[in-house]
Amino acid sequence: LPHSHNFHFPTNPITPHYHHHHSPLHFSPKHSFPFTLKKTAISCSHPQQTPSNSAPTPSPRRHPNYIPNCISDPNYVRIFDTTLRDGEQSPSASRTSKEKLDIARQLAKLNVDIIEASFPATSNDDFEAVKAIAKEVGNAVDVDGYVPIICGLSWCKEKDIRRAWEAVKYTKRPRIHTFIATNAIHMEFKLRKTKEQVIEIAKSMAGATTLNIPDTVGITVPTEFGKLISDIKANTPGIENVIISTHCQNDLGLSTANTVSLEVTINGIGERARNASLEEVRKRLGPFAPAPSLNGKSLIYVLAF
Repeated sequence: LPHSHNFHFPTNPITPHYHHHHSPLHFSPKHSFPFTLKKTAISCSHPQQTPSNSAPTPSPRRHPNYIPNCISDPNYVRIFDTTLRDGEQSPSASRTSKEKLDIARQLAKLNVDIIEASFPATSNDDFEAVKAIAKEVGNAVDVDGYVPIICGLSWCKEKDIRRAWEAVKYTKRPRIHTFIATNAIHMEFKLRKTKEQVIEIAKSMAGATTLNIPDTVGITVPTEFGKLISDIKANTPGIENVIISTHCQNDLGLSTANTVSLEVTINGIGERARNASLEEVRKRLGPFAPAPSLNGKSLIYVLAF
């Protein structure tokens, strides 16, 4: 799940990500192998799963207590909203910096855990928009004492990571979301490394507190995607205090079904066939897992924006 209460800035703001085929796994160089493998408490709910008749329905709530390098509530589902980044890739969805700031204000009122404000290295306008959001929304403490994480996306290049940091550093809780593709084609022609070499590099940089596994091209079905997550959980030492995140595209109309932790956009806007919809996924989660409640008035406002 992209929002982790498990990190500190600015001691190590860089979190490189590695692709599994078309899916990036996110690592940050904080710890070294080997880890002691323990049974993880993170739950990956299958779309067909039904709650026990004896189990009470979890209540919508705000955010769990922040405990560094520990998942204080393994059942809590964090919402990472990428309306202002991936949503911008939807045709005719481009916004001015002022409009982006207004949307970020409403997302904060909606109680999302993380706001991916944009891709600072792509243009000066995007950089300034992220900085403005970080300064205002990233320092606005709500009535419960909570401040959302403000996140900037970055390619896994030092100059772009530094650019992202210059934009998000003004918020109380900054994050840099970095990625690098490692499918077979990228390994051969871009990285010019073998699969074994890439695995060794990933192992040497082990220590991430968030792993993001996207279905970037929107071709995975729920059973396949669920098995991928389960295999990662079962075969990754040290994952018991790691948040698992998903980012599912909707090319086959399965983004909500594939989404177990949430990287979403308002109304599902995004490139090609769009993303998983924030309001749809939150409704779908109702019987299964605690997650932040959505402010209805802010939701209506931002849907109509």
